[in-house]
Amino acid sequence: MHCHKVHDLFSELHEATIAPSLRQAVEAHLKDCLDCQADYEGFVSLYGALAALPIVEAPGDLSERISRRLDLETWEAKQSSRPQIGWLRVALASVAATVVIGTVYVSFTSLAGDGITAGPGIPLSSGEPQILMRDGNPVLEVSPSSQTRVQIFENDKPLVDDRVSAGRKAEYLLNRKGDRAAVVWVRVGEREPIVVIVPSGKSSSGAGAFEGTLVRGLEALSEGFGFVFVAYVRESGEVIQRDFTGLDVNDSLRLLLNDTGYRFTSKNGVVEIR
Repeated sequence: MHCHKVHDLFSELHEATIAPSLRQAVEAHLKDCLDCQADYEGFVSLYGALAALPIVEAPGDLSERISRRLDLETWEAKQSSRPQIGWLRVALASVAATVVIGTVYVSFTSLAGDGITAGPGIPLSSGEPQILMRDGNPVLEVSPSSQTRVQIFENDKPLVDDRVSAGRKAEYLLNRKGDRAAVVWVRVGEREPIVVIVPSGKSSSGAGAFEGTLVRGLEALSEGFGFVFVAYVRESGEVIQRDFTGLDVNDSLRLLLNDTGYRFTSKNGVVEIR
């Protein structure tokens, strides 16, 4: 079954109205195709978000109000050649004040690397450290049972060096930034480091010939196909030679990881390598 046909059946699959024979074919395709897995997860997430929205009736004068607002924006744009961002700062301050109420933020020193800006968000559910996706960006969730050190580096530059208290629930957001994929090393306590690779979003045309370490190979595939990779791997320094020309993301990952002992899966909107 082709990808475009699977996409056409997303709604029926999610609503359980699909014929049993088609369901088997679609689920088999999703099991083997990371692209369609990611698209279906996005579909389900969007479907749920839209379904949860309350029904709101538009004001009777909405059209007139929009027209007036557009006229005002046009007039203001003509008055100044520089964009007016004061209103944005006020809005952001208001939003920040609203979010802070009832939550506890992790302490954070704002440092930026070449490709990532790391920052805290609101506390989330408890559990082992994990990387999830939110609004297109990876998020590190931390909820330690004892005081734990959290470190985030990019190219040996410290982005975060924090200590999270026992029972405290916190997250760290890794925002896209820069012109190429960013390779970020995350260390929580004494656990093995986690490699998070975030593409710039400026390329999704695939990858070609490659020579380098395993992590750099994952970086090339992340940028080439536009996926966020979370790798629980050790960087041995061994040089790998591969040619990904003409391959999709699934076959490229299989080729890169061949004989390494690592496997990949799609989970929570990211591609995990363990």
